[in-house]
Amino acid sequence: MKLLVTLTIALFISAINFAQQVINVEQKFHDHNGESTLSFGSRSETPKAPFIHITHVNLRIEAEPGSQVIYGDVRLTYKLSQEIDTLWLDFDSALTMSVNVVQVDFTQNSKYYRKGNFLVIPIGSKQAIHQTHNVRIVYRGVPNGPDIGSYFRSDNRHVWTRSEPYGARYWWPCIMTLQDKIDSADIYLVHPKEYLGVSNGLLQSVDSSRSNAVTHWKHTYPVAFYLIAWSIGDYAHITKKAKWKSGAINVENYVFKDQVFWVDSTHSELEKTFGLFDSLFGEYPFINEHYGHVQTSMGGGMEHQTMSHMRDLNQPLVAHELAHQWFGNKITCGSWEDLWLNESFATYLTALTYEAGFGDEKWADWKENTNRFITNTNSGSVFPIDTMNFNVLFSWRLTYNKGAYVLHTLRDQIGDKAFFKGVNNFINDPALSYGFAITDQFRAHMEAASNRDLNEFFNDWYMGEGHPNYILQYNLVGSKLYMEVTQGGSSGRSPFFEMDLTVAVYLNGLRFDFKLPITQQNEVFVETFGRVPDSVQIDPDYNTLIGLRDVREGIHVLSNASRPDLVSSAYRVFPNPVKSELNVRPILKSEEFINYEIRSINNALLSKGALESQGGSVETVELPVGIYFIQLKSKDSTTIYRFVKD
Repeated sequence: MKLLVTLTIALFISAINFAQQVINVEQKFHDHNGESTLSFGSRSETPKAPFIHITHVNLRIEAEPGSQVIYGDVRLTYKLSQEIDTLWLDFDSALTMSVNVVQVDFTQNSKYYRKGNFLVIPIGSKQAIHQTHNVRIVYRGVPNGPDIGSYFRSDNRHVWTRSEPYGARYWWPCIMTLQDKIDSADIYLVHPKEYLGVSNGLLQSVDSSRSNAVTHWKHTYPVAFYLIAWSIGDYAHITKKAKWKSGAINVENYVFKDQVFWVDSTHSELEKTFGLFDSLFGEYPFINEHYGHVQTSMGGGMEHQTMSHMRDLNQPLVAHELAHQWFGNKITCGSWEDLWLNESFATYLTALTYEAGFGDEKWADWKENTNRFITNTNSGSVFPIDTMNFNVLFSWRLTYNKGAYVLHTLRDQIGDKAFFKGVNNFINDPALSYGFAITDQFRAHMEAASNRDLNEFFNDWYMGEGHPNYILQYNLVGSKLYMEVTQGGSSGRSPFFEMDLTVAVYLNGLRFDFKLPITQQNEVFVETFGRVPDSVQIDPDYNTLIGLRDVREGIHVLSNASRPDLVSSAYRVFPNPVKSELNVRPILKSEEFINYEIRSINNALLSKGALESQGGSVETVELPVGIYFIQLKSKDSTTIYRFVKD
């Protein structure tokens, strides 16, 4: 990543003074009133976690709306790739959950103890590798911990869980790792009969033969620890069949009884979204089960596998959470530093519904509004500098929107064909599907599809802070259009962004696009054009993340072809290019003095003076190398010439 020397031009250091509201649809780690949280959690550093593969979870939870207490009984079945004599499970850092029973391989274990964020279970003799083992924990208590309201909430209407990123330990003993997925799960919810219980996978049964109902859900796809969730509430259950060109699936909707209107109001566009994502990224990843929505009081939504939790079923949120079933669930970020592989993709896929012609916003509006929202602040990278701070990790501006716009910028740089081929190859890579991925693996697929080295791109746009700002000065000289382009970073920590810059030149209602390869902070590009443009714009379609887009018209030196009414030249100006002295000679004899001005390509006056009527020489030795204009003025005429200083 090249560091860019900060320009002294004030326009480059300040952001465009334009505040555009872009609604945060997902609102992870916002309370039910929409207020942002600043609480800190803690990541797992479970000893021996890389050597433990959980093949099955059997989870039984007893809970009811209005009560903060839950009763849990979990059995983890696992295999080892390395012998261990102690099992460490993430569980309840606040120590508000009591452990009543621990069994290892069906044998009672009384040696367990709590240490920090862990339930530690000494096994005694080492457990053998490649064999099936299991541990059972029976527990009860009140889930509690930092920002617990984002992970667990119980009121008179419903009770629900959410675990991303560090909240699973507050309500069930697990291994919080982004290195191994659980192969399958059976989830039993025990609850009063007047409520419905909802979880991952397919509903197997509801047993109402006893005082409480027992609802059994079964999920048979690999699932990350934080994507297991449940909700118990006073729901209406509405099944709708989603159909698209190449497939169909049942969509199970669990919504509050006074808000059933959401289901019909969004279903048609949900079907279109299924069809769009299927055509671009392949079959719905959990086609053998179903998809569903469960309504909760969380601020926005959460993409629990096969059953998204959300506050309401508005179109952007529904599209966002469905997108996560591919990007986030089929392939899950391999570290929290790679969270953009979940959130940026889901945000961009939502925008693709606008490009496809449906959804709540026009595609052109989304691009312009989102670009301005991001660039209204000068700093910040997609790469999260502090994964322990929820407002950094789940930054709506950076992780969601800037990341989405970086994807759109990448699409612009390598072209639609290579972009969608690379993304499709990534999401369907057998080595990554139903597992985890990091940014380098995504980059490798995009490089293979585009046949380009994208290391610089990812260093600049994913790791780098801020965004590029541009000033473009254009001048027509004869039939040549000169465009001097200067790039500046939005902050002192911004890199230099190597990129192809689209410049649109307009003439007589027509648009002519030029792709300018930006490799230096200041460059001059020359294109054949022939007439003075009506206007020039930088990236008018907002296909690249750019802040300042300042275009300035310079001095034109016109020929008969570019301006038919122009009179013939009155002077000879030579040599061109020039090193130290520029000679001026009139074509016709005259008694008048010749006044001259030398100006830069930005029209700044550099020197002026007067020559005898027979002409003379102008010193240029002090001028830096570059393009300049000399204006020669007599009583009756003014003529401008372009020259180059070597």
